[in-house]
Amino acid sequence: MKTSVIEREAGEGRTILVERLESRLGVERVPYDPDYKEGCGPCEMRGKNLACPPHSPFLPEYIAASKEVMAICFRVPLEQFPNAIPEESYWEAYNLVRDMLYEELIQWRQEGHIVAGSGPCHSCRECVAVKGETMCRFPDKRIYSLESMGVSVVLFSEAAFGLSLDWSGHGNSADFVSAIGAVFI
Repeated sequence: MKTSVIEREAGEGRTILVERLESRLGVERVPYDPDYKEGCGPCEMRGKNLACPPHSPFLPEYIAASKEVMAICFRVPLEQFPNAIPEESYWEAYNLVRDMLYEELIQWRQEGHIVAGSGPCHSCRECVAVKGETMCRFPDKRIYSLESMGVSVVLFSEAAFGLSLDWSGHGNSADFVSAIGAVFI
């Protein structure tokens, strides 16, 4: 596993330190199960984003000939986002690491690799699926989420990085916020 720290400007003269983790695994170690795809059921983006169910493929179809996966995680301590409202801190941190992951995944895709991220695609301000359309305007920018294809991101994080993911909500505040993606080779 490779680890590095990246400095990222966060506005107002602040510099945030973001940890980048990278690990390579055989694709057979990706925790995939068609039932995991159903975990997207309660999500408000289901059917409203062309990278989410029911529009997303199953992982085996998507990665067909791939033999290896490079797992990538951008992770930031929530303490670097001292907003008065904890939920705002979480979203500021998540948007930062999600954007960093997206930038890197797009670079890998431009080199010809198959990529996947976490959460719904954020390439467009509003996905055309919201209006009932089924053809993506920018398929070269669309990034399917691992979850939407039947991957348990929790188990994937443990397999690739030995990390248990922290979650915020229901009175609990995570110490770290992470965005996890994959490049299939």
